[in-house]
Amino acid sequence: MSEGLQGMKVDVLGCLGSTRVPLNAAFLPVFEAVINSIHSTQDRFGDKVARLGRVTVRIRRVGQTSRPDGAGRPPVPDIDSISIVDNGVGFDDENLLSFRTAHSTYKMDRGGKGLGRFSWLVVFRRAAIRSSFRQADGELERQFLFRRTRKGIEEFGEAPAPDGDDLSTTVTLEGVERRYAEALRVSTDTVVERLFQHCFSYFVVGRCPAVIVEDVKADGTDRVGVNEKLQEIEVSESTCLSVGEHQLQARHVQQDYRRGRSHEAHLCAHFRVVESFPLSQVSDLSSDALPDGDDRQKVHHVFVSGAALDDAVDSTRTRLLLADDSPLFAQLGALNMKALQTAIGELVNDHLGPVLEAQREENYQRISRHIRTEQPEYRHLLRHRSEHLRRVRWTDDGRRLDQELHKVRQDWEAEVRQRQADLEERLAQENADPDQFAEELHRVVQDVNEAGQAELVRYVARRRAVLNIIRQLIRTSKGTALEEHVHRVVFPMKKTADDVPYDDHNLWLLDDTLSFYEFVASDVPLKQCPPAPTDSLRRPDILAFKVGDEPFQHVALVEFKRPERKDENPAQQLVEYAVLLREGGAKDAHGSTLPGIPMSVRIDAYAVVTLSPGLEMKLRTGPGNMEKVEGAWRWYGGVPAENLSIEVLDFKAFATRAEQRNRAFFTKLGLR
Repeated sequence: MSEGLQGMKVDVLGCLGSTRVPLNAAFLPVFEAVINSIHSTQDRFGDKVARLGRVTVRIRRVGQTSRPDGAGRPPVPDIDSISIVDNGVGFDDENLLSFRTAHSTYKMDRGGKGLGRFSWLVVFRRAAIRSSFRQADGELERQFLFRRTRKGIEEFGEAPAPDGDDLSTTVTLEGVERRYAEALRVSTDTVVERLFQHCFSYFVVGRCPAVIVEDVKADGTDRVGVNEKLQEIEVSESTCLSVGEHQLQARHVQQDYRRGRSHEAHLCAHFRVVESFPLSQVSDLSSDALPDGDDRQKVHHVFVSGAALDDAVDSTRTRLLLADDSPLFAQLGALNMKALQTAIGELVNDHLGPVLEAQREENYQRISRHIRTEQPEYRHLLRHRSEHLRRVRWTDDGRRLDQELHKVRQDWEAEVRQRQADLEERLAQENADPDQFAEELHRVVQDVNEAGQAELVRYVARRRAVLNIIRQLIRTSKGTALEEHVHRVVFPMKKTADDVPYDDHNLWLLDDTLSFYEFVASDVPLKQCPPAPTDSLRRPDILAFKVGDEPFQHVALVEFKRPERKDENPAQQLVEYAVLLREGGAKDAHGSTLPGIPMSVRIDAYAVVTLSPGLEMKLRTGPGNMEKVEGAWRWYGGVPAENLSIEVLDFKAFATRAEQRNRAFFTKLGLR
């Protein structure tokens, strides 16, 4: 051949600089090479390609066969190289010239961009090509390296093909780039699945050679025929999909469910999948597999193709350059992704109508059961927003499910508020006759009341959830952890009521009246608590003041004690705090000495502890005339001289009493 055929006509490094391959498309270079091989076998065998053509993808892995400890399944080894072998026409002069020409138009009628081979050198460091082919003057064999140099083609050579050898072409992609290694490290089945999806149209439409994947490992070779996957799927006839003025084709495909498979839409350009997305995002399909009788399950796919997608694919075949949904593009008649996805969703809903209806009903029943048993604060939505609830997707993620239910509730409440505002505006007009609006007024008032009741139910449900957390903490936490965890649940540490919103504390666990105290401080020195008339640095776990017309109406103290702690008597500690508050002695802003809290103001003190025998002995012999409440895991007493009452509760009694105070609400709402 002439010397002119031995070099590239472009700056390869320049082409590589503008070629991008996303990590999730790491196998794109391999699939592009397979497409080239399919075309090559079609060119050689024509209508006989399905019988005579063959393409083999040979994967060689780094030799790791078992886990170091010899237990469990061995991890999937890294890929060392991938060879694509075919018996097509090969790198004859025409194909070699096309290979050397960036943006070659040689395969334009097949969707060729003339850039696919540059993706080889993005994911791999080099490609070794060996090809034997038939020329007018005999059979030749060419070998060369395709590398990251300006020239691109290196170490080119050609010679007569060995006698008796079948004509074949081998492209070996070698030297995996580190950033793509993990994305390429997948199982044989995954490679086959992705290759089948990428080349789906070739397999379904026909005129496709036999495609084999050989995964060569240290402990043997797995060999899988990709064409055989056609036997695992059900393919519908092509259906017209209209999106505005654009006419596309869609094929519905179902395959057996397997872990890792999901319902997906695949957008194809020139018989190749370019982008995929979950059908659950655009249709009524959930993420659950579809039942297919006899305990079998299916996943659903839609493959969409057409001239508009062929025209929109970018040069790397990893993205469709479709318009957004702005009015300007709509006026121009451009195909946009949102409209396309909407049309695909409607197509799937229509195709799977009866199946989806059954799935929707089952989904709604799960949502309904959940609301009735777990979140009764949304129970009114079963009557007012059942259709909206039918569109909520069931999920085992409780937080995500609550977010979706919350959106439905917000929508309903916004509608109620708007109806209320409209009605008030009409009633405010001159000559308005309330009797004309009586029925509507009744409905609005009823809905407003129901919204208020729902808020109360939500609050009670939140209490139930907090009590469940407390129960779990008591069962699982030990030592200081239990003391600190319970303290933080009741009221955040080192904070005051000015720092903590009402819904973010749970003082009701001790006493419902504490929730309405004007000043609360948690683990804050007495000196830093403005209502406390003492400059002591001691820090009660919780100090609360109720104030009114008088400086003080009521005071509460709370201490949480580490389980099994033996060095302190909590009753003694609470008495000492009360004495400090009674004595006063701090200076105000003017330097005057503050009086203590008057004896007329009652101080209620609580300690939450683990009632060990040693601690009970201290309570029996210490201050406060403490008496044990038999069978209730608590002690009660006080110091009349200080107008102080003291209650010491075991952690179990602390949770039980809070639950008893709220049990009537839980029972009324059906909360477990």
